[in-house]
Amino acid sequence: MEKMDLYALNLVSYVLQENVVDEKQIEAYIVKKVKYKQYDRYMFATAPDNGYYYVVVYNRKKKEWQLDIYVRHSHRVIPVSD
Repeated sequence: MEKMDLYALNLVSYVLQENVVDEKQIEAYIVKKVKYKQYDRYMFATAPDNGYYYVVVYNRKKKEWQLDIYVRHSHRVIPVSD
């Protein structure tokens, strides 16, 4: 894991520890990582699933991190027939 990956993971882990309501151990992991123009963008999920996902963006030009937390509204499976 690269240095920036660890930094992004630490940001999410810090937020998770800040908002722990019960004593369950929740761990974050990288689902997706994309580098686009001056941005490094990460999507994180948790195990066990807590109903949220986390997006961390590093702006290399401004040298700043942004963290967004999203709630999963629903998950549907739509079958496709041939």
